[in-house]
Amino acid sequence: MTTKEDAPLFNRSYLKLMPVLVGAVILWLSLSNQSDKAPKIETLTPNHTYLVVQKQTTVPALHLTYAVAPGLSYQQAEYRHAIQHAFNQALGNYPAISANWFDDRVTLHIPVSRIRSGSLPKLIDEFITDVFDLYPNALKRAAAEHYLDQNEQQAQALLNLTQQIAGYRSTVSVQQVFSQPPLALLELTGRDKKLTQDITQQIAALSSRHASLDTQDASSLSTPSSIHLTHRGTGYLYMLGQAARANTMDDTDLVASHLLGQQLATLTSNSDTQFRLVQKPLRPIGYRALLLQKDSPFKAGLEDRLKATIEQTLTNEQLDTTRTLLVQQYRDQLADSQSRIALINQGLFYNRPTVSADQFRDTLDDITLAQVITRINEWLDPNRSLTLLIEPL
Repeated sequence: MTTKEDAPLFNRSYLKLMPVLVGAVILWLSLSNQSDKAPKIETLTPNHTYLVVQKQTTVPALHLTYAVAPGLSYQQAEYRHAIQHAFNQALGNYPAISANWFDDRVTLHIPVSRIRSGSLPKLIDEFITDVFDLYPNALKRAAAEHYLDQNEQQAQALLNLTQQIAGYRSTVSVQQVFSQPPLALLELTGRDKKLTQDITQQIAALSSRHASLDTQDASSLSTPSSIHLTHRGTGYLYMLGQAARANTMDDTDLVASHLLGQQLATLTSNSDTQFRLVQKPLRPIGYRALLLQKDSPFKAGLEDRLKATIEQTLTNEQLDTTRTLLVQQYRDQLADSQSRIALINQGLFYNRPTVSADQFRDTLDDITLAQVITRINEWLDPNRSLTLLIEPL
């Protein structure tokens, strides 16, 4: 007779369960390790079509990214708002499809289950037709909303900046959005040759109706200038702005932007000055701007004082803290399947690789405090920027 002291540590039921538990732990470790690595992206046919396999994906999907010209001028911005309104309204007729809007693109997310057996071209054709039908009324609404938006001081300042960006004359219209083939990213939970072939054939049929992807370049800001405006209210606004392209932005820009924001928050915390830092490096061209607002006039030499203060107070400890924060944010993005897909899509759209968390960390570790200060000084240089002052009459 077996006593409690003599009883085996594991009975038969436990032994049967052990392989399952071990398998689950191995799978969890595998997925955890996989999420930190650079995603394996396979290039397919036709052009601008890619495959990524993610075991943790819950809904296999096709992600179609259409380039949308940034709304830089007043009229371009109005048309772009109308396109977005029409898109969002049209999506109401397609509950299975969702979309994410960015300043220079829109991505449609379509479940794979919705586009089997050659239904993708017909689905997109119907969606495009709906967008075209809804666009005229959306344009009227956008015109009214945009007029109200532009009455705000900061919006006026940014509009003056974007109007100065030379060489950018791209048309913003529904036709422009759909006149080019989308960037297509197929997201599956495992390799499926037959399904992949079926969907890529549908993408090819869809893409054959379009021209090539927009590769238009754009020049930078025209000769830096200064603009002086007045208004009937109270308060002062000062802006430094520059043109910025997504394809020239690097990780030093990312680190410098975070540290500049932190420094400005500290410098303005006990004053009547408010700041807004705008970073919109886009394709083919966007902008960055620093806006400062206060109740009293700005003193001459503001940029030099800012640069000197930041250079004196910015430390390597702050740089290390920012590096750690950015790497952790990147790890979190890679670990979440939806955020990971967004990173991959963004990298493909801007022709930048999506790296592993360790590679990203190593890149940030190579960025020095001197490089960050140099980059910030370039952004605060009035000789490189459009400067704008709005003050009371």
